[in-house]
Amino acid sequence: MSESKDSPSLVVGIGASAGGLAPIQEFFDNMPAETGMAFVVVQHLSPDFKSLMDELLARHTKMSIHKVVDRITVEPNSIYLIPPEKNMALSDGKLLLTDQDQDRGLNLPIDIFFRSLALDAQDRAVAIVMSGTGSDGSRGVGDVRQSGGIVIAQSPESAGFDGMPQATIRSGVVDAVCVPADMAKRLVQYCENRNREQLSTVGDQGGTPSESGIFSILRMYRLHNGVDFALYKPATITRRIERRMQMGGFVDVSTYANFLEENQHEFDSLFRDLLVEVTQFFRDPGAYERLRNEFIPKLVENAPANEDLRVWVPGCATGEEAYSLAILFSEAIEKSGRHDIDYKVFATDVHRTSLETASMAVYPSHVLDQVPHELGIKYFTRNNGLCHIKREVRQRVIFAANDITSDPPFTRIDLISCRNVLIYLEPRVQHRVLSMYHFGLRIGGVLFLGPSETVGELASEFETLDRHWRIYTKKRDVRLPDTTRMPVSPSLQSVIREKSPIFVASSPQRDRQAWLSSAYEELLAKYVPPSFLINDFGELVHTFGDARKLLVQPEGRPTLDAIKLLSGELRTAVSAGVLRAKQDDKPIVFNGIHYQVDGEEDAVYRVTIEPYRKATQSLYLISVEQAQDMSSNSIDLAQLNANEFANERISQLERELGYTRETLQATVEELESSNEELQATNEELIASNEELQSTNEELHSVNEELYTVNAEHKQKIEELTQMTSDMDNLLKSTDIGTVFLDEEFRIRMFTPAISSAFNVLDQDIGRPIEHIAYKLDSPNLLADASEVLESQIAKEVEVQSGDGRVFLQRMQPYRNESGRVEGIVLTTTDISAIKEAERAKQTMVTLAQINEELPDFAYAVSHDLEVPLRHIQQYAQILEKQAGDNISEEMVKSVRVINESSATLRGMIEAMLAYSRINTRGGAMRRVDLKEVASDASQSLASSLQYHDADLEIGELPNVSGDADQLQTVFFHLFDNAVKYRSEEPPKIRVEATVEGKFAHISVKDNGIGIDSRHFDRVFSMFKRLGFEHNVPGIGAGLALCKRIIVRHGGKIWIEPNRRHGTVVKFSLHIAESE
Repeated sequence: MSESKDSPSLVVGIGASAGGLAPIQEFFDNMPAETGMAFVVVQHLSPDFKSLMDELLARHTKMSIHKVVDRITVEPNSIYLIPPEKNMALSDGKLLLTDQDQDRGLNLPIDIFFRSLALDAQDRAVAIVMSGTGSDGSRGVGDVRQSGGIVIAQSPESAGFDGMPQATIRSGVVDAVCVPADMAKRLVQYCENRNREQLSTVGDQGGTPSESGIFSILRMYRLHNGVDFALYKPATITRRIERRMQMGGFVDVSTYANFLEENQHEFDSLFRDLLVEVTQFFRDPGAYERLRNEFIPKLVENAPANEDLRVWVPGCATGEEAYSLAILFSEAIEKSGRHDIDYKVFATDVHRTSLETASMAVYPSHVLDQVPHELGIKYFTRNNGLCHIKREVRQRVIFAANDITSDPPFTRIDLISCRNVLIYLEPRVQHRVLSMYHFGLRIGGVLFLGPSETVGELASEFETLDRHWRIYTKKRDVRLPDTTRMPVSPSLQSVIREKSPIFVASSPQRDRQAWLSSAYEELLAKYVPPSFLINDFGELVHTFGDARKLLVQPEGRPTLDAIKLLSGELRTAVSAGVLRAKQDDKPIVFNGIHYQVDGEEDAVYRVTIEPYRKATQSLYLISVEQAQDMSSNSIDLAQLNANEFANERISQLERELGYTRETLQATVEELESSNEELQATNEELIASNEELQSTNEELHSVNEELYTVNAEHKQKIEELTQMTSDMDNLLKSTDIGTVFLDEEFRIRMFTPAISSAFNVLDQDIGRPIEHIAYKLDSPNLLADASEVLESQIAKEVEVQSGDGRVFLQRMQPYRNESGRVEGIVLTTTDISAIKEAERAKQTMVTLAQINEELPDFAYAVSHDLEVPLRHIQQYAQILEKQAGDNISEEMVKSVRVINESSATLRGMIEAMLAYSRINTRGGAMRRVDLKEVASDASQSLASSLQYHDADLEIGELPNVSGDADQLQTVFFHLFDNAVKYRSEEPPKIRVEATVEGKFAHISVKDNGIGIDSRHFDRVFSMFKRLGFEHNVPGIGAGLALCKRIIVRHGGKIWIEPNRRHGTVVKFSLHIAESE
């Protein structure tokens, strides 16, 4: 929107929903009327009720208020309100309306407007989000902020419903959070100085202390575990944290966050709680029965030869679901007899401890209760209260760490089972993850979701195999928008509101970062002794220099445990040194460590273990240097003898072991006592639970009954509302005047059309009908009403009004539901048109009879006149012949007049006969090539056209429905007239056509003497020559014949003035239907 002096200084979009009326009123209470700003209010309005927002707001502001109509211009000092069932956008300073698409389901009118506001108003855009549920507006504010505008959110504690303000605040683009009254003041201040910094206050940025503590916790997991819980639903995260806090006796979130930094066990426990690891073998047996009996056998049957079937189980937790699917695929392949295929199951999760548990494939024996009996016997072995999954299944399941919110997906997958994972993620993340699953699946691949999960907006890309168990199949390969780039986690600044400077850093450019990283690696390899960095769990994090020669993977499963990668004295020294460095929190040095690297001689090494803390991480740098390379200027570090430390360590471990045994015995006794108490408590809880279940069933039953009754009432109210609306519209739209009278002839209700009979107004309801002026000639009105009320028999009478119109006055009894008569229904119907139609009908019958007799009459007249006319011509010839040479000039002239008059009369008779036979002797209507018909007509006049040097041009003409002979007659007369009534120039005739709908409009233009516009209608009368010169042949019948022919064809003919000179005759004909 280009800025001009008439444009608003700022365009303020206000989004609100539930509970939004009060803050909007408070906002305008504090907003001056003359600010130069324009305000556009976008609400979620019910389509079933009329909005009164304009009336309600008028009490709180002096600004002009407009209900938006399409393309209304936005002006300063004005308020614009969105109408129901519409989406609104700002374009070129005007508000455009579009209908909401009800088929799309979720509609976000605030987001739609904010995005258009950002595009059109740029840095003059202001987005304000007030009370409401959901998250509408939280996406569009990002566009406003990016375009240079500002974003203000209502403080959640002042909002009746804080869903929309909270979602907007979480977007991280809010400039100010305040109550509506402060919004107005800050906005006026910003309009004057355009200083964004003055918008915010200290209280706006931080949120509540509890929110600050929660984001601190999420930040720790983001840094330590690489998992961004900001992508999960806030309600779930908050609920899990509050549960752990209650278990630990914490009241303040910030205190609990500090405790997590110091207590690794609680840190890990909360991590598992946040991941919600709930799983079991063959969970939802009905779903697995469908997979086992139908979908997995189909995948096996269609699998290409010599190619593995690939299965992916994201969020596998401890692996039960992954092994369940592996067992079903083993079964299906065995039953199919296909030995040319195999399968792999990729099971992934973000929790490494759970993955390690899953990879062991060992579970308590009671889990077999969840496994079908035959599969439990076949694929599990029992041992000492544990059950082991057999080797052939375990080897085909591959466990790996993978975060579905940030890592790329596996590809060429035949089945993805992601059950009860998406429900914990934000909707936008769900959509992105589902897009990745779509990318990873083959065409025809199966997607298996949890009972409460769906494919949402991607429903068009998946075919539903089982709606109840949420089983889908991929339809086609198509690149979805969310798969055009790999998913990445948002920056910390989009999650953490308290933006501490230590977390804000500008990223180096990509090219500089690339060569700088390469230089670091080369310098470290050249000058740093063999070293490696481990974390608090002893896992290898990074290596420096030539450390790889010291680290050797042991046999069996691969590991990252640095201690296991070492051997000999070096292993002992590192293990002891890391333990001492943890205890003393200072560097530890061992001298004289003997170690032999493969392919080299035995050498003496110096081992240095240096602790290093980074945020919540505890790291240890272990450096291994050969003795001859050490500098003489050694650092003053604690130096220990390895053998002495080993002996000391053994003694310490023996003491700790003895103490642990004593403590363990006491703990066992306490646990036995506690277990008895818990069993008693559990029995009481079971009894209470049974009572609660019984009560819950009763409440559920009552609730269902209430819901049914409510639904019935709601339906009945809707029906009554619809019926009332229908009746109101019927009464208002009917042309039958109706008045309802009670037993004392007082007016109960009437229709607007009754005004033709009575001068009745709305305030006359309840008045006797005799008090109302009656416009119709019905002196016995009340007597007739009394008669109908007594006899209960309807009565009709025709009456007239003062202007001569005729009305049918009908009275009939008004009966209630029981059939009792409670009044009179008086109706007056204007039947003037009916009476007129009856008279017209009689006239038409008479005309039809005359029309039927006209051809016979014309034939009889022409036949009767033919004989005397022929005698006149014969005797004129005899008279001329007898006179011979002695005939006088006057006699010659008389004979010529007799002959010419006879010829003219003969032509008139023939024309009249032809005119009468057009409707009776015409041919059937057929498909006619109009250009061919016009050409045939021109051939009939070829000699005349050639003689007068006429130029006839026939353009492209369509095929029409008609009688070819009669249409040729039309063209013949029009061409003939063009030649007869020519000007001094040679005749020029043009035939053209245009098509409009089902009609073709044909025009014949000439450059002749033309016709005066006064005579355009008269020329189509029979024998009208309109004063043309007498030496021009003709009797004035041609255009009359043309009109009768065109009318017979269902068209019309008329004359238009030519722009220069001459005549333009146009006629319309029906286009022929395509064959």
